[in-house]
Parts: sequence; structure tokens; C-alpha cells
Amino acid sequence: MHPGAHLSTPIPATSPRNRRLRYRRMTKRQPGDKIVNTILRATSAVFISNLKVDIRLAGGELKDDQVTTEDLSIFIRVTGRLEGNICFGLNRKVARELIGIIGQQRVTSINKDGVQKLNSLANRILSVARGELQANGCSIDVWPASLVQPIGLRITTLGAQQVVATLNSQIGPIVVHVVLRETPVEDELAA
Repeated sequence: MHPGAHLSTPIPATSPRNRRLRYRRMTKRQPGDKIVNTILRATSAVFISNLKVDIRLAGGELKDDQVTTEDLSIFIRVTGRLEGNICFGLNRKVARELIGIIGQQRVTSINKDGVQKLNSLANRILSVARGELQANGCSIDVWPASLVQPIGLRITTLGAQQVVATLNSQIGPIVVHVVLRETPVEDELAA
């Protein structure tokens, strides 16, 4: 079985272990588990194919707060049929490991080149997710990724809860924050 295949199917809502992971529509404009799972599958696919790093879903929850707790956050703005943001949270050790894997060398600090590599990785993930979403009729535009280094990045939630999923790997945890909501279609605005 493909190492990330378990992310290619929706998380079962009835499993006691995954009960907190039921990403159900909380409001009319908040997308459900299909979009979150698309982002998680894209993350898994890029990590496995590009980095040869297996990642697995360790847990997740819906949160009302807007603050990240990781050392570094790679922030991506999303517009179009969905609007909001996706943020990949990492501690510094995991970030250095990722930069080292991408650059095929040992990394002791995060410099400008390392920041560009992390941003490029996040852009690649969202490119894969965007392709799958578009294939399913959901057109989005993605702004280039931007690394933010202070702990406590405040995420704009646009009135929606954020989905926070933790992915474990052999190099450490990656936390994915997803705050997206559906935007009204022109026909809905006219009504």
C-alpha cells in the first residue's frame, strides 16, 4: 500500500479514535472535510514524491482561536470560490530538516535560501491541491507562500472555525491550519 494512501479517503466519522476529525459544515459558508482532505492528500503526495518523507495524520480539531503556536508558519492566502488561508506550522528543527532534505545538505540555520525552499514546498503542495479542487469544480487562486517566523501568528478566520490537523513524520510534526469559506456565486448574490 502507498505510504500516504490512508489520507486519500475521507476520515471515517464513526471511528472513536477520529471522532474529533469530523470536519463537518459548521456554517453555510464553511467548506467541509472534502476540501481539508484534499489539502492533506496534496501535502502527503508532495512529501512522499518530492522529499521521500512519509507523513501520517495524527489528529485534528476545530478551533475558534486565531493564533498559531508553532515556531514558524508558512502562510498562503486563497481567493476565488474559496477564500481564506492555509498555514503550515513547523518548529525550527523540522524546518531545518526539510530545508536539508530539499537542498541535500546539512542545515544548521534558516537563511534566505532556506526560507525560499520552504515557501516553494508550500506552493507546490497548494498547486497539487488546487489541481484536484479545480477537477472537482472548485476554482481557487493561491497567493505565493510567505514564511512568518514569530510564534503566535494571528490567522484571519473570516468568521469560520479553523481546522487544525497534525501530521507526523520521521522528521517531526507538521501542523496544517485551514481557514476557508465558500464565497457566494453571482447567482446567489442576485437572489
